[in-house]
Amino acid sequence: MTHVNRSAGLLERAFAYARKGGRIDVTTCVRPPERPTGIKPSQALKRYLAEGLPPEYVTFTSDGNASRLLDNGKLDYTRVGTLLDEFRDCVQKEGIPLPQALAVVTRNAADRLGLAKERGILKEGTFADLALFTENLELTDLMANGRWLLRQGVVAPNDPWNKSR
Repeated sequence: MTHVNRSAGLLERAFAYARKGGRIDVTTCVRPPERPTGIKPSQALKRYLAEGLPPEYVTFTSDGNASRLLDNGKLDYTRVGTLLDEFRDCVQKEGIPLPQALAVVTRNAADRLGLAKERGILKEGTFADLALFTENLELTDLMANGRWLLRQGVVAPNDPWNKSR
C-alpha cells in the first residue's frame, strides 16, 4: 500500500495490513497544510513504531517531482526534498532512533525493490552508496554507485573527486 498517510482512516487500515504482513509506504509529500487530511510522515512513523509494527515493513518515498493540479489551476510539483525533511523530523522532532529513521529511506526501500543484497547496506561487495550528515542532520555529501553526487554541499555533476575516471 502506498500514500497511506493521506488520511487517518487510511493510515489505520494500512497499520492493519502491516499487522498481517503487508508492506506499506508513507509518502513524504503528503502532509499538512498542503493536504489537510494528511498525516505528517514523521508522526505516522512514530505511531507505527509505537504500535509495535514490524519496522522493516514501512518505507518513505517522496513521489519526487510528481505533479498535481491545485484548486487555483496552478500546476504544482512535489519536492524530492520532503524525503530528507521528514527523515530529519523523525529523529529531531519525533525522537525516533537514527538507525530506525534511516532504514525507512535506505535498507527497507532496497528490500522492497529486491535490491537488499547490494543496496541499502554498507559492506564489502555492495554498491558504494553513502550519505554524510552534520550533527544537525544537514546533508553534506552524497555518493551513489561509488560516485560523488554532492560533496561538501556542492553538487558534483562531473564527479571531480573521483580520481579513477
